[in-house]
Amino acid sequence: MQAMALAETREAQAETKGDWSWEVAYSRRDRRWGDMVSFQVTFDLPWQQERRQAPQIKAKQLELQRLEAEQEDVTRRHLQELEDSASELAALNSQIERLQSAGMGLAQGRAELALANYQSAKGDLSAVLAARAQVRETHWRLIDLQAQRDTVIARLNSLIADGRENPMTNTVFKKAATAMAWLAAGIALGWWLSQWRTAGSHAPGPMSASPEAAATGRKVLYWYDPMVPAQRFDKPGKSPYMDMALVPRYADEDSQASPGLNLSAQAVQALGLRTATVEQRDMGSDVDVPGTVLLNDREVSIVQARSAGFVERVYARAAGDVVTAGAPLADLLLPEWVAAQREFLAVRGLKDESLTAAARQRLLLLGMPASLVAQVERTGEPQGRYTVSFPQAGMVAELMVRQGMTVAAGASLARVNGLASVWIEAAVPEAQSGPLHTGLDAQVRLA
Repeated sequence: MQAMALAETREAQAETKGDWSWEVAYSRRDRRWGDMVSFQVTFDLPWQQERRQAPQIKAKQLELQRLEAEQEDVTRRHLQELEDSASELAALNSQIERLQSAGMGLAQGRAELALANYQSAKGDLSAVLAARAQVRETHWRLIDLQAQRDTVIARLNSLIADGRENPMTNTVFKKAATAMAWLAAGIALGWWLSQWRTAGSHAPGPMSASPEAAATGRKVLYWYDPMVPAQRFDKPGKSPYMDMALVPRYADEDSQASPGLNLSAQAVQALGLRTATVEQRDMGSDVDVPGTVLLNDREVSIVQARSAGFVERVYARAAGDVVTAGAPLADLLLPEWVAAQREFLAVRGLKDESLTAAARQRLLLLGMPASLVAQVERTGEPQGRYTVSFPQAGMVAELMVRQGMTVAAGASLARVNGLASVWIEAAVPEAQSGPLHTGLDAQVRLA
């Protein structure tokens, strides 16, 4: 429509001409032929031409200006909508990236932490369910943001297609796209230059040698501060600890890796040292000392209560009795185990494998034997009564449990010493301990 109005305006301006004219005519009749010959010349008179023909051209120009103004308004609104959509897309991308990198990871980390705490008997089931609900909510939030982003991208594609169809909008759009492309290229180039300069500034350079090392030709391992010899430096300079120059450590001075003992000639002469060949020979005598037979402290087992409860029965045991491995000690009633087992059975009914495995591991961490957990899972009934047994064969050194008493988690019930080996404790006088060393054979005579 705008092109048509412009063409009509130009056509009206081209057709502008004067409608007043002069005519000059000359006629002559030939006497012989009796015919008349006429010549006529016409001149246009541009008298009040603008007043009579300008209104039509002005109307065309006004129509053209109106169409141009409408087109500019459409272009401005189109570009504003394009800019708003681009800003909305950038905001959505930022939210999605933040949610994917931090929000989802944080929610999943909290869920895993809650599951681990529940599995290790440090948390309850409600915390696990709340953390999983937060993970699902974060996931649905991410899906909603992605759907909004797809909608904005579709709207942007539509706006870009409309801008390409419009010549005026297309020109502005091309300029804006070119500017944005140059801006992105500049940002990328600046980032690459900063990374390159950072990498170059942090690249390890060759170790500079001191003037003394260059003059003597000795190889420098490192520089150090004599006041702080443990701190090493790669180049000479002032010490950050003391206002003094760093001292070089040369390769020929480092004798830590060499075997033996290095002493200077002055030290040997001052100490009066003498050297001799090392010989190996027997230098010993018999040492007779009294001793005591003791139980082996490395074969001690402590029987403890794995949960708080009540002692219903104590089997006939006393200090000094010799027992076998697996022999019963006492029957305990543990209410905390009953509550945990009921919770495990409830969780198993949810048909959630990971949560069921965590609940099963929680029972094991509460101190329940694997056989008891398997029995609860097989029968579907909680088992609150547990028989404590001796973990190894040996002698009951101490018995601390009695029938009817209340025990706390971790309370000691008995102490058992193994009898597979015993200790011989002998006190050797210092004057006779010279020839003794590890590995010598000893003879024991029992009285």
